Amino acid sequence: LNKMGITELGLRHAERARTYFKEVIKLKKKDAEGWNNLGAVEYVMGEESNAIFDYKHAIKLDKKGASYHSNLATAYLENKNWSGARKEYAIALKLDPEIFERSSAMGVTARMLTTDDHARFCYELARLFAEQRNDVQMLHYLTMASEGGFDVLEAMSHDQVMERYRKDARVLLLVHNARALRSGRASVENITGAIPPLSPGQ
Repeated sequence: LNKMGITELGLRHAERARTYFKEVIKLKKKDAEGWNNLGAVEYVMGEESNAIFDYKHAIKLDKKGASYHSNLATAYLENKNWSGARKEYAIALKLDPEIFERSSAMGVTARMLTTDDHARFCYELARLFAEQRNDVQMLHYLTMASEGGFDVLEAMSHDQVMERYRKDARVLLLVHNARALRSGRASVENITGAIPPLSPGQ
């Protein structure tokens, strides 16, 4: 039933998918995956409050389900509950350090279900990695956020964790390049103090 629901959701038949997932939790009330999947389809349908309830129930049944925490965080983002989202993303990352590097085999348990909040999602991940002093991953997700149209410099100016990076040459470079890409004038330029260009033969 879970797999059938996932298939229907993939075909954008949300109501049919919800019917299958409701049947799952009716037959097996403690099926964490079923509750998570029900939350996922309700999130897709714009019912964030119901989705949050379902994700929380899935977590109650299986506290080690990293994707459940990640999905709850995504629903919190939709409600602009930034602190709640950060907390849940941090838990998901602790449970599964590679969760944001690959998609879930089950599909619905993947952390992102729409593209609307993807840029903010990437910024929040950049913030998590900044707290861990992991500059490589922080810059990677900050680039994705900026390329997605998120104003990272504005967000960083009001963020205690990220503010210290606001004038970092690497950040200024990635913002410059993201703007160039979005405007159709893509040209990677070097900024003094940023990553130098490769020498010939490298």
